[in-house]
Amino acid sequence: MNIGSKKERLYAELKVGILEGKFSKKFPPEPEFARKLKVSRNTLRSVYALLEADGLIVRHSGNGTLPCRRDADVRKNVLFVYTIYPKHFTVDFITPSILQGVEKALPPEWGLESCPVSHLKELPVEKALQILKARNICGIVLQDSHFIGNEAILQIIRQSGIPAVICYCHAEDFETTKMPVVAKSIKQAWLAGLDFLRDSGHEKVVTLNSESEKIREHFSLEEYLAAQKQRGLSPDPELILDLPLDDEVIFESFKRLKKEYTAVYCYSDFYAQSLYRALNKLGRRVPEDVSVLGFCGFCGGAYFNPPLTTVELDYPGIGEQAMEILKISSEWFNKGKALLPVKYTTFTIRKRESFLQLK
Repeated sequence: MNIGSKKERLYAELKVGILEGKFSKKFPPEPEFARKLKVSRNTLRSVYALLEADGLIVRHSGNGTLPCRRDADVRKNVLFVYTIYPKHFTVDFITPSILQGVEKALPPEWGLESCPVSHLKELPVEKALQILKARNICGIVLQDSHFIGNEAILQIIRQSGIPAVICYCHAEDFETTKMPVVAKSIKQAWLAGLDFLRDSGHEKVVTLNSESEKIREHFSLEEYLAAQKQRGLSPDPELILDLPLDDEVIFESFKRLKKEYTAVYCYSDFYAQSLYRALNKLGRRVPEDVSVLGFCGFCGGAYFNPPLTTVELDYPGIGEQAMEILKISSEWFNKGKALLPVKYTTFTIRKRESFLQLK
């Protein structure tokens, strides 16, 4: 058997497999696939060239070889494009939670694929568009924020002609991108925590903030003190601690704190976890001596000792809202800014054993 006949037989075999849907995901790496098929890598590459010319595959050096079924019955797919955070960030639970919501609201006849923002935006626009077409993407959920309007990922989406929803972003991103958004409601959720503290009878509250220019990224010092005063909380700048997420720094800061307080409102549940350790070293009990209120709703908060009361953001709900918007894209896509949906993340106060009601 000569190489030509082997190539022709392999071409026919792979073509039939692609059209019948036997290859629904990208092919294995070339060396592995060639060994499995018992052909040389040169033969496999020659066959790939024929399949690519027929529009049956898409090849990309950084993303492998993807099959492209062209039959009318091919399933539509939603692409979830997500942000990869640096390893030291304490937010790696957010993306899986949002994806969980996307999956829950996904129509049964649609498929779901995912790709990091960094992978897609590094592609040449034409190659990215080719891959989106090959994967039969009918909608995009983009988890990203802080857009200025000319980002590569936005250019790809605009040129693709595919409806997209941006989620876990800022409200300002709607104006910048001119796309539907499910925006963060951090400011409203944080104020709801202050209301909860007031309604629970706590007046002297430490705000354990991160090292940022603003309190919880939204409030200047003056705005925050005014919000506290409006709610009957003690507007004391000395009870606002801007600290890194560092056990030793948090311990030393609370050790030096001479002001009286009955509760601590934490920048995040991760700060609350560090605070637990600091208070334990100081001999202060939660909640008998100090009530602790977290923020963000980290799924592990229920396993703190004692379980953490927190302002819980509905991360799966973000994904669900994004999908609900996509499912009615015929009502807003390419029909003007006025019809573009804008929604906000929902939140709730998750009451657990780390908090005492004083009244």
